[in-house]
Amino acid sequence: MQLRKNGFTLVEILVAMALGLIIMGVVTYGFHNTSRASTRALSVVEAGEKARVVIGMLERDLSALHPLGAVTATDNSITFLTFRDPESSLAGEYQAEAHTSRSLCTTKSSNSGYTGTGYQDMGGSGSYFEWNNVNEGSGTFTLSFRYALGNDTATRDCDITVNGVSVGTVPFSYTGAWDSWSTMTIEAPLNTGSNTVRVTASTGAGGPNVDKMEVCTYAQELDLVWVKYSWSNTSGEPLL
Repeated sequence: MQLRKNGFTLVEILVAMALGLIIMGVVTYGFHNTSRASTRALSVVEAGEKARVVIGMLERDLSALHPLGAVTATDNSITFLTFRDPESSLAGEYQAEAHTSRSLCTTKSSNSGYTGTGYQDMGGSGSYFEWNNVNEGSGTFTLSFRYALGNDTATRDCDITVNGVSVGTVPFSYTGAWDSWSTMTIEAPLNTGSNTVRVTASTGAGGPNVDKMEVCTYAQELDLVWVKYSWSNTSGEPLL
C-alpha cells in the first residue's frame, strides 16, 4: 500500500478555490438581495406613512364640507360622494297652519316661539297635513321641518310623501319643551309646477308640533371619488 504524501494535490486546490468562489458568490448575492429588500421595505413604509398623512388631511378637509349624508369609507373601496355647498338657498317657505288639507291635526298658537300665526298639533298615528301648492321648480331639494316635541323622549316618526310617493321617514326627536323648536331635514325630488307634500304620523304617539317647512336648494355640487387602500408587505403584514 502506498502512503499519501503531506499536502494537497493541484486538483484539490482548484476544487477548494471553486467552492470558495461559489460560497462567496452565494453570500454576496444573499447580502445584495437582503439589502435591496430592506431598502424596498423602508420605501414602502415611508410611502405608507405619507399616504396615511394625506388621507388624514383629506378626511379633515372633506368633513369640513358637511355632506348631507353620513358616508363611511372602508378599506379597499371606492365610494362616489356628492358634496354640496353648505350655504343653502331658501327657495320657499310653507307655514303649517297654511296647509291645504289635513286629518286629525289642529292649528294651535298656545306654545310660544312659532313663526307665522300658529303651528300644526298632530294627532295620533295616521294623522296628517299637506300642502298641494309646493312650486319651486324641478330637481332635488331639501325639505326642512321646524318642529317642537316636549313630553316624549322617544322619536315621533313621520312619513314624508311627495305627489303620493314616499321619500322617507323623518324621526322627529325630543326638543326639551313644547316651546323649544328645532329642525329636521330630508331630501326630496320636486317636479315642475305644483307638488303635494304630505306629513303623516307613523307612531302610536302621533307626530310633533310642526311650525313650517322650508324648501332649500344648494348653490353648487361637487362630485368626488373617495379611494382608500390598505397596504401590506410581501408577508401580508399591514402597513397602512
